[in-house]
Amino acid sequence: TYFESKTINSEAGISLFQKDNHYLNAVVKNDANGYQLSVYLANRGKPEILTSIAAPNYSGAIQWQFMSAEKQYKVRYRFKPESEWSLLHTMPSNIMLSQYYTGAHIGFYASSNGNPSTDYMDIDWAEYRSKPTL
Repeated sequence: TYFESKTINSEAGISLFQKDNHYLNAVVKNDANGYQLSVYLANRGKPEILTSIAAPNYSGAIQWQFMSAEKQYKVRYRFKPESEWSLLHTMPSNIMLSQYYTGAHIGFYASSNGNPSTDYMDIDWAEYRSKPTL
């Protein structure tokens, strides 16, 4: 994924989406202090930041990874394909369960959060791998 923002509060990322008001996002955001990597959760309400770190080495390219195993979600990232994955956040997998659960979707998005912008996100590829259950 390529995202280079000239607009403050502009963001782009990956979303694990269960309902309109229930989703988990991993984003890179341009704020007044530079780029930040954040994970936030909306659970029938306003999104809540679960973690956020400064990303001084971010140069426009990022790969995201959501992994579900052993009853946990792990959100990982890396800036170069040859780099090791860095763990950004771990949380219980039931965090995506809600009343009337119908399944989850994975998607990408970019938002200027209401500000005028010409920022965009470019996605080279996406890969989904399921793990067999025993």
